[in-house]
Amino acid sequence: MNAEPIRFTADDLPAYPAKWAGTWGAAHLHTAAAQVFGEVPLLSPVADRSEDAGPSAALEIPTSDGTGDRLAADLFLPEDERPNRPLVVLLHGLGGDADSAYMRACLSDLLGAGLRVVALNFRGAGRSHETCSEYLHPGRTGDVRALLTYLEEGTERDLFESGVILCGFSLGGSILLKSLATADPDVLRGVRAAVTVSAPLDLASCSRRLGRGRNRVYEAYLLKRMRDQIHLSPGGVNDEELAAVEAASTVWAFDETFTAPRRGFDDVEAYYHEDSAGHRLGKIAVPTLLLVADDDPFVPLETYDQFDWEAHPHLVKKRTPTGGHTGFLCESGPLYHSRCVMTLAEKA
Repeated sequence: MNAEPIRFTADDLPAYPAKWAGTWGAAHLHTAAAQVFGEVPLLSPVADRSEDAGPSAALEIPTSDGTGDRLAADLFLPEDERPNRPLVVLLHGLGGDADSAYMRACLSDLLGAGLRVVALNFRGAGRSHETCSEYLHPGRTGDVRALLTYLEEGTERDLFESGVILCGFSLGGSILLKSLATADPDVLRGVRAAVTVSAPLDLASCSRRLGRGRNRVYEAYLLKRMRDQIHLSPGGVNDEELAAVEAASTVWAFDETFTAPRRGFDDVEAYYHEDSAGHRLGKIAVPTLLLVADDDPFVPLETYDQFDWEAHPHLVKKRTPTGGHTGFLCESGPLYHSRCVMTLAEKA
């Protein structure tokens, strides 16, 4: 397996011909296109870009935490595959799944570039709700480890022979960063690079920001998706927990009354700190791109500015003037984060 790290700098990244650049409300246009209206072709410029991409194989991935849960993922093989390129693994965000529009749009871009792609459903999300008793939360680093182990040991070896580029969106990016910081090096030996898109580095500050002003629209959308996932697979959730889920009017309240106690924390602040990735960045050895927009409505930019990037040159922060949250639409062609992944794959 050729698993040499893919070294890069900010100068290696492609230009970003941003859609709606300079337009009032561009942040919300990008965010809504990817998050809220992504499933409605008439409203979203990304929804109709991925309808022709069917999975080549459905994967079922065992976990090793004693729950018996099995994760569902989809493998996609391009029609015109580029040889000796890493496999790309996509990780969705809170309330999402492998079929979320931002995942499918990126998938379509990568397949068009001749790259093989695996799209994972975290616990309780998408098809994983059929085989899981647990749910997605920011501490699900075990899901990433399980997937990497499976790809190397549980499938055909040639799927892993050129290594892996991991790409995580929003909370999936936060989970990815924590995984890179805490996993055994042997688990990560096939990971050649990583990309995070709009990853929250401090969960408490991000949760607070979700509850402010216009963001309440997105928060209501996320809460509905989170509740739906629990109702699809309610095993192990007692009546008191279900009542807390229904009563929560904010993500903070959801985590305070359901997620934190279920994770064994007495205090939601302690839970947020434990599962935040920002204070762990210095422990990451894998070359990693952290992409964030100046106009991200959810992620406070100061959480990115607090880290000493110069002391860790293999961690590349890329701030763009616009892009919203996981949007990054271009005037034409692939999304900007797709272009970044393709650039890294070409350097492999």
